[in-house]
Order: sequence, then C-alpha cells, then structure tokens
Amino acid sequence: MTQLFAGSDPDVVPLSGSSFLLEATGIALGDLDMLVGRVSPLLLHGVVPVDRVWAVFPITPFLINGRRAAPPMLAVLSGGVVLDCTSHAEADWALVSLHVGLAQRILELPGRSRRLDPGEQAILACDPELWLQSIQLMQSAAEVAAGDVAVFEVAEARRSLRSSILEMLQDLLSGRSSGVRPRFLRASAPRQLLVGAVEDLLRVDRMRAPTAANLAATLGVPVPRLRRAIRTHYGIGLHRFLLLRRLIRLHKALLSASPSGPTLQQVALTHGFSNLSELERDYQSVFSVSLSQFGRDGGASPRDTAMLPLAAD
Repeated sequence: MTQLFAGSDPDVVPLSGSSFLLEATGIALGDLDMLVGRVSPLLLHGVVPVDRVWAVFPITPFLINGRRAAPPMLAVLSGGVVLDCTSHAEADWALVSLHVGLAQRILELPGRSRRLDPGEQAILACDPELWLQSIQLMQSAAEVAAGDVAVFEVAEARRSLRSSILEMLQDLLSGRSSGVRPRFLRASAPRQLLVGAVEDLLRVDRMRAPTAANLAATLGVPVPRLRRAIRTHYGIGLHRFLLLRRLIRLHKALLSASPSGPTLQQVALTHGFSNLSELERDYQSVFSVSLSQFGRDGGASPRDTAMLPLAAD
C-alpha cells in the first residue's frame, strides 16, 4: 500500500486487533494505473503524490477525509491532497491513478470550466448505473490480470483497457451518456482546518503525550469541538486517535532503527511513552506482535521484521 504514496511515508494503522490484510491487483498502463483491492480495518493518513491524480471508488463503505463514502460515490484527489481513510470492517475499493498531465488534459469536474488544480479534491455522488458499470469494468480487468498476468503484457490489450478507463472516468464526471451529472458532497472546511492543525502539532511535538485539554488550549478551541472534529473525521474518539498516532510513529521508528542505535526505552521516550508495560500491552493490541521483537536493552532493531505488519507491502 505504501508504494502508492511515492515520495511520502503514510501512516497505516491496523484497527482489527489481528493480522493486517491487503489484497490488491494492479495493472500498469503507462500514464495510468488501475488497482482493485480489499483491506482489513485500518486508519490511514497519507498524501497523494504531487505528480498524480487519484480517483477512489469505495465499493464498500468507509470514511474518506471525514465523509462516509459508499456506492455510488467517487473521490477525486489531486497531488498534494491529504488522504485520511478509516474503515472498521474489511473494505473493498478500486483506484485509478493518473499522471497529472493526463488528468489535466482530459478530466474536468462537473459544473466547472477549468481543469483540476493541484491540491483540489472532490467527493461526488455519481449516476448509480454508470458507477456500477465502472466497477464491473475494473473488477473484470483485475480478474483477468490475476488469472493470467501475460494478458496485459500485450500492447493492444493495454491500449484498449486504458481507453476504456479514461472514457469511463470522463463519463462519470460529465454524466454525458446518462444525462445525470454527479453531485458535489461538501465537507466542513472549518473541521478540515482543525484536523490539519492537530496533525501539524503531532508531527512537530512527538516527545509529549498530548491530551485533549492541552491540544484544545494550544489550538484555542473548546475540548468538545475538538472531540467532535476528530470523531467525525476519523470515526474514532480523540483519546484512541492520539494513542494510535503515537504508536504508528513509534512502530516506524523501531523498524528503521539500527542495532547500534538507541534502546527500545529511548525510542519509546522520544515518542512520549514512559511506561513500557503499558506500551507493550497497547502495541500488542494494535499490531498483533510483541515488543519483544525488539531488544529491551540493546539497539531497537527488530529481530525479525518479517513478522511485523508494516515491514513489507
């Protein structure tokens, strides 16, 4: 999954309390990539690569940037857009990733006379029939590719699929064939700004274990408003959100540590964890592996990173 976020380092936190699952079939078509997949419950925070535009299809419901996304919705995200996704159940999805040059040439949001701008995003409610046809096209192509990878090694097959996907996207965004134009689903701009401010604070100050009270005081907002914003945007409570953010950053720091580097306790303190017993319990509950993977007294490098859920994609 992290390979999609070329040039950045997304946070991916399992929410199921069991092994992390990602199944995906991808087809590379030059300036366009198509993926169809399924993922176990997760909390994801990342940034769309600056040279790409993503069209995300929620085949089953999950949260995208604080909006419950479900059929027949489509999220269009330009390069540089922050992507927050939360799913509390296994989620099926499809994604079309276009090079920004291609997207700017052929894609246009409904009701606008200009092309997509960098940093622009939109969640649209599309024509149900067109949306279903789009999903069937991508799922059929993924099934063919999974059954015989050589099929799309043929140039003509790649050209045909690329043409069909581009026509599909243009039709979804224009409603040309059905006469039903997609409808914009508005998000709360103040809430988005508040959530972004919280992420900025967590990124800058990693050594402190933040609380609702000190975060709200720093941001100058009431605690209830902060709690509502996080609950709405991520689908989890503020306390749980803050713990998961710290755990995933600790997890990534441990994976990247060298055997001669800081001890586990030193890495934990750097991320605001002072009680190793509590940390071991919380870490085990989220990542389904024990901190015993890492040396307590020596360097924090894992003994067997293959067992850790984010060690490989």
